[in-house]
Amino acid sequence: MHMPIYLLLIALAMNTPPPRAIEATVYHENIEGGYQVYADNSEYCPVTIEIDFRLKNMSSSRGNQKTFVLPPRSERVHLAELRVVEPGAFSMNYNFRSRRGYEDQGSYDKKFPYYLPFTAGTSFEVSQGYNGKESHRGKNALDFDMPEGTVITSVRDGIVVELVEEHEKGCSQEYCEAFDNYVIVFHEDNTLAKYAHLRQHGVLVEVGDKVVAGQPIGESGSTGWAKGPHLHFSIYLAGYENPETIKTVFRTAANKPNKGCKLKEGKWYEREYQ
Repeated sequence: MHMPIYLLLIALAMNTPPPRAIEATVYHENIEGGYQVYADNSEYCPVTIEIDFRLKNMSSSRGNQKTFVLPPRSERVHLAELRVVEPGAFSMNYNFRSRRGYEDQGSYDKKFPYYLPFTAGTSFEVSQGYNGKESHRGKNALDFDMPEGTVITSVRDGIVVELVEEHEKGCSQEYCEAFDNYVIVFHEDNTLAKYAHLRQHGVLVEVGDKVVAGQPIGESGSTGWAKGPHLHFSIYLAGYENPETIKTVFRTAANKPNKGCKLKEGKWYEREYQ
């Protein structure tokens, strides 16, 4: 989960970002009578940043614009030129926050039929559904009950933006969430998929890899906050502070081609052949 990063340029003081913070930075360069403000994005997907300029006797070339979208793997994206308005004392500082994805969070395809996250011809039970009573309260996430080492596959085309695979610990207590192994994939419609509780060294892709639907990306396990081996899966929109998990539909062997259905807790589902 990404938390806001605060940068005070004039005082040259910056809060320390949390682990695995979004890899986007904002900086300035002095020019005669002011500053040029730039941003870098080291992520493999677009990043939206929101900036709150606090200016005294200075003006911004972007007026009141606060939100900017940085292309993937981009450097020196010009954000604004800040100029002194009148001779005399002036000051400039700002803070910013960032999240993965484009600015428009409502443009994703709500009816997109996802493939099930395991190999074609296999079937598994949804052991916990959306807003489940155990650990999914208030979350649109799914648990698939499966043995450790089951091959996990991508539900649609995308690009890998984050992964963790070094942990070996798992338990039924919430504090074990810090030991989760997972893969996060960004999709073209601004959604992201998280595949969690993977076994140690069970990730089969690298950050920056482009993946296609049905491609093996990991192996199931029981790391993190888990009572036993299973796959925790969710589709979400990135937030500045908390992600918004969303309900989706899936293609199954029992469906008509290219049609999606809602998965129900306690039911078994077989993935169709591509």
